[in-house]
Amino acid sequence: MPFAKEKFKRAQYEPRTEKVAIPELAEFFGPDEAPEFVVRGLTASELHIALEASTRTKPVDAMIKAIATQGDQVEAIRRVLGTSTETPGEIAKRLSMLVSGSVSPEIDEAVAAKLAENFPAEFYDLTNRITNLTGLGATRVKPQPSSQPTQP
Repeated sequence: MPFAKEKFKRAQYEPRTEKVAIPELAEFFGPDEAPEFVVRGLTASELHIALEASTRTKPVDAMIKAIATQGDQVEAIRRVLGTSTETPGEIAKRLSMLVSGSVSPEIDEAVAAKLAENFPAEFYDLTNRITNLTGLGATRVKPQPSSQPTQP
């Protein structure tokens, strides 16, 4: 049987998600909330952006140097933007993955960097799970069956 490309094009997909318990961060969640993150697989575009994260620091670095006039300002701005020259390429990639792949709570660059710096095992666990979900691909949204007409 040939590939049913028209059926494939009509199909709806959603990213795979996973809940990840992080009890070490319980104090930052509400009293009735479980200390967990929900992460999802990335799209091809998001993955590409993450893979190129280390190369994106070069134009940002030039911009930072143009804005800042003192050496200590340059490094402070880099840290705030998460583009410090001290950040290895793999970490820059994972920071981008976490920002893109966080469903709940939503994570920005500053939170991702602080999480990586202070909870490296949890940071790696979250990004490894995002990698696994990305590798599995999206999941098909099954069409809802039409309901039977009700009899009076």
